Amino acid sequence: MKKKDMFFDWQLNSNCPLSYKIYRSDLRYLPPVKETHSAVHLVMVQKGQRGFSSAGETMTAVPGDFILTAPWEPHYSIFRSANHQVLLFNIDWSSFRNCFFTGREKLDGIFHLSPSDRLIHFREKLKSSPLPGKLYTTALLPDSDTKILMLWSLLQQLFITVLPEKVPEEYSFKNYGRLFPALRGISNRMLSLNQAADLCNLSTSHFAQLFKKHFGISFTKYERNFRLNGAADAIRGGATLKEAACEWDFSDKCHLSRLFKTYKQTL
Repeated sequence: MKKKDMFFDWQLNSNCPLSYKIYRSDLRYLPPVKETHSAVHLVMVQKGQRGFSSAGETMTAVPGDFILTAPWEPHYSIFRSANHQVLLFNIDWSSFRNCFFTGREKLDGIFHLSPSDRLIHFREKLKSSPLPGKLYTTALLPDSDTKILMLWSLLQQLFITVLPEKVPEEYSFKNYGRLFPALRGISNRMLSLNQAADLCNLSTSHFAQLFKKHFGISFTKYERNFRLNGAADAIRGGATLKEAACEWDFSDKCHLSRLFKTYKQTL
C-alpha cells in the first residue's frame, strides 16, 4: 500500500515565528514518521542517543549535538535510546533570516552543508559554549512573552556562533529555494531527475547542476538514498524484503538486495 507524505503545519509566521517543546521518552523503538514542511527544525539532544535521517543521510546524535533540518528537507527519526530527551525548536526561517542585517550569506551557507556535516559543524563550533545550557534553562522558565523573546535572542546568538568562516563559492539562497518543489516531491515513489526538474520549472541540466552544488551529491543519489533508508526502516520494522521493495518502489526484492549490498546499507 502506498503511504502518503505527511506535511506538518507548525503554524509559524512572522507574528509567531518560533515554537519549542521538550520531548522525553523511555521507548527505544520509534516508528518512522517522515516529515516535509517549510519550518526549520533545530533539535538539541540532551539525554540518550537519537538516530535521524535527513536528505537521504542517516546519523546518530548524542547529548550536546544539534540536528538542523532545512526547509522542505525530508527527514524523520530512526530510533531513540532509553531515557531519551531532546529540546526541539521549530523556526520560521524567513523571519529568522530577516533578523540578520549582515552575514545572511554565511547563515544561508549552513544549509549548503550536508545534514551530517551540519551536525559535525555545530558540534565543533559549540564546543564548550554556554549557549546550549542557557537555551535549556530558559525553556524551563514559566511561559511568557519575555521567555519567547529570550529564546529568540539566544537562538540568534547560537547561529552567529556557528556561522561558517566564508560563504561557499557562488552560493545563492534564492537558487536553493528554487529546489524546494523537488524536495517536496520526494516520497516512497521514485521521482526521476526529469520529473524533479519539471517540478522546479528548470531544465534538467540546470537543475542537476544546482542540486549537486547545494547538496554535494546528485539528485538521483539523494532520491535513491531516501528510498533506501525508508526500505531499511521498513525491514527493521518487520517487513519482508519483497514488501519493502514494493512499498519503496524498487523493481523487486533482488534489485533492493543488490542496492543494499552496493551501498552498504545495514539492516
